[in-house]
Amino acid sequence: MERGIAHRGDLRNYPENTLSAFESAYRIGFKRIEFDVNMTKDGVPVVIHDPTLDRTTNATGLVKQYTWEQLKQFKIEEDECIPSLEEVLLALKGKVTMHIELKQIGHLYPGLEEKVIELLRKTDTYDQATLSSIDHYSLVKCRSVDEHIPLTPLIFGRTPSIFEFAKELKSKSIGLYFRYITPDYVDECEKHGISPGAATVNREEDLRHFIADPRVLICTEELELYKSLVNA
Repeated sequence: MERGIAHRGDLRNYPENTLSAFESAYRIGFKRIEFDVNMTKDGVPVVIHDPTLDRTTNATGLVKQYTWEQLKQFKIEEDECIPSLEEVLLALKGKVTMHIELKQIGHLYPGLEEKVIELLRKTDTYDQATLSSIDHYSLVKCRSVDEHIPLTPLIFGRTPSIFEFAKELKSKSIGLYFRYITPDYVDECEKHGISPGAATVNREEDLRHFIADPRVLICTEELELYKSLVNA
């Protein structure tokens, strides 16, 4: 189970990116949990995937249009609420490695990077976290704020330029769409001291393929299936 990453927690049985989903993923046995961070109008990092509220809550509009006090009133399904990043960090403290995706888009959330790193220090969870983003300028900002925090650039497909960028970031991992992770690309990653993360792997045949290669981290939503295959 060491290489499996629970994508947004146990979202097959609980609402994604909620404390219940994270606790369930931990109970199942996952040592790594992935979740996403946006930010409120008053600068509170919150755990929700989309920059909008429409898909996952009973509210509408942008996350950044609301204060934290307002956001706490909205519901996910019947009885879940959007958790703050601080709440999630404290809930998972000492339990798992947290793969935190910063949902920065250009300058959508000024100060997001600093606030996330500050919270990791405040909650004493700094050593449990790696920060990722598809906005690579956000990761450059993270590195300027903190010299040592683990960073994971996210890309969709293969590109040789990622290795030089990862070196500049002092990054030891990258994440990309699983179909681009071929055996020769894994070999190339290994030459550069990089661990590739496959996202998001849900079909049994694909899970079996990546489980067989100990060099690949596997992000999945099929937690019970992954567990059964690993323990087979």
